[in-house]
Amino acid sequence: MKSFLKFILLIILLSQFNSSFMCAQTSLPETNLQKPEKEQSRYNYSPDDVNSSIKKVIEKSAQILIVTSKEWESPVAGMVYYERRNDKMIKMADTIQVNLGRSGLGWGDGLTEFNKSAGPVKREGDGRSPAGIFSLSYAFGYLPKDSLIWLDYPYEQVTAGTECVDDTASEYYNRILDADSIAKTWKSSEIMRGFGPYYKYGIFVDHNSNPPVPGCGSCIFIHVWGGYGKPTSGCTAMAEDQIVKLLHWLSAEKKPILIQLTENEFNKIRPVLGL
Repeated sequence: MKSFLKFILLIILLSQFNSSFMCAQTSLPETNLQKPEKEQSRYNYSPDDVNSSIKKVIEKSAQILIVTSKEWESPVAGMVYYERRNDKMIKMADTIQVNLGRSGLGWGDGLTEFNKSAGPVKREGDGRSPAGIFSLSYAFGYLPKDSLIWLDYPYEQVTAGTECVDDTASEYYNRILDADSIAKTWKSSEIMRGFGPYYKYGIFVDHNSNPPVPGCGSCIFIHVWGGYGKPTSGCTAMAEDQIVKLLHWLSAEKKPILIQLTENEFNKIRPVLGL
């Protein structure tokens, strides 16, 4: 009996390892912005490779949101956002308090590679917000688009039928869609209008999106919090007035990006940003 239980435990541990390894090895889309030319393990990128890749991403963006936490397990962090003008970073807001996932941060899949030998790798359901650099494809919320005449960003209204699919077996994994207009084949999702005020305003974070890899994390947003110190399931949350202020500032033409790291990891790339 003891041998059988040990065997079952070994199978569980191997399955968790395989999930993390798969997420750590996910290939990025083939663009000239991302990974260094030579193929390497995600654990073996040199500082020069990382900095070169980050510099190319930064050069394409004029709006940069930076979230830093004290440690990998910290469920709270601070956000500062900058506008890049003539290669100089102009601070646009004082530090904003934000909540992260209940388990802190884990390496995600975004615009560029990092050496991920330190820190956990994000997986579906682990309660971690993704660490890395990510594009922000569109905003969403409860209000109709024509009531947000000040918004200079792609926007989708969340209705009673809006769901974000987190079923790893579904072809719609990590997508927000209208469940009333498509044949429902998934078994698990977030009902976007069923979370109180949290998705009144939100921004889709492009973690594990191009293309989504099953099990590497889904439905990651910046959204309204339930109060400071109340962690999320993997999103980055802030006070409603702060996210409204952020949405007023965001401009699609300036190609905003989110940099989300621990303080120690952020300090490694600070010189690339000119900070």
